[in-house]
Parts: sequence; C-alpha cells; structure tokens
Amino acid sequence: MATTPAPAETSTQPSVGDGGQLLGGDSSSKTLQAHLIRDGRTPATALHSPDIQRDPHQQAYIVNHLGEWIRVSAVEGRHYTALGFSVRNIDTFREGEWIHPLLSPGTGQAFQAQVEEIEKLEDEDLEKRDRRYAGVGS
Repeated sequence: MATTPAPAETSTQPSVGDGGQLLGGDSSSKTLQAHLIRDGRTPATALHSPDIQRDPHQQAYIVNHLGEWIRVSAVEGRHYTALGFSVRNIDTFREGEWIHPLLSPGTGQAFQAQVEEIEKLEDEDLEKRDRRYAGVGS
C-alpha cells in the first residue's frame, strides 16, 4: 500500500531550535508555528493513508507496516487486521477489535467464470474435431 507524507501540520506552540532561537515565525508574529514532520518513525509522526488524507477528521487507527507507522481509517484498519497486522486505536493505543471481522475472499468463486469459459471452449473444440473426423472414415 503506497502512502505519501501528509502536508506538515502546524501548532501554535513555539519550538526552540539550536542556539535557543524560536522557529516557525518572524519576531513580529505573536503566533509561532512549529511544523510536525510526518515521517512514519513513531506513532506521533505516522504517515497518513490515502483515506485519512481525503478525510483527516474521521475515526483513525494506527498500524506499523514494514517499520513505518501509518494512520489508517476504519476500513483500512479492518483490511490490515485481515492480513494479520496489529491495528491499534490511535487514542488508547490498545489493539482494535472489530465487531464484524472481514471475511476472507474465497478463491473458488473468484475464478469460476474463467473455468466455465475454458470448459465451454474445450467442448466446442472437441465437437468441431468430432464432426471433421466423422465424415473422413465413411
């Protein structure tokens, strides 16, 4: 699942840089802004999934996927759970429990149409061969 970093979020809390200077605004601004960089290294700086990027105010969960923390929606969280990942509530950091877990897709029905099409083509091919050779031997 490809994720892109969300735009930097801003806060009204001042941030102190090297040497003690305040970052994020000029000296005349009363509101200083510190930028939160979403790099996925910690739950606090988790990357945003595409669903969360579209609607950042929806219920969110957090998952560690291949060493990167990702903030995901409920739907995405259910899919991660179905794949065996530990999906956690973003507020309590407890593992999420789904009332109705996702059903794993059955592979038998997934290819049923293709199997029927192949069988139909094989039957047609055999009928053509039978008709062609039926007239040859008499």
